[in-house]
Amino acid sequence: MEDRKPLLVCARCGDRIGVYEPLWTELADGTLHSSSYLNLARCDLHHESRFWHLGCLAPDAVPPPVDP
Repeated sequence: MEDRKPLLVCARCGDRIGVYEPLWTELADGTLHSSSYLNLARCDLHHESRFWHLGCLAPDAVPPPVDP
């Protein structure tokens, strides 16, 4: 069976994020990381994360993570 990554959807616009598109991803600790779908590790896709098209998110507009 072929090992496929799940489809990613932008948390802002709701459109699918293409395989070759640059994106922003929210890491498990709440920080943002610029990457691309092909460069995401399998572990990046397993935690509850949000993804944005590069142009759909202004990183300086996102509040910092709040410690519990």
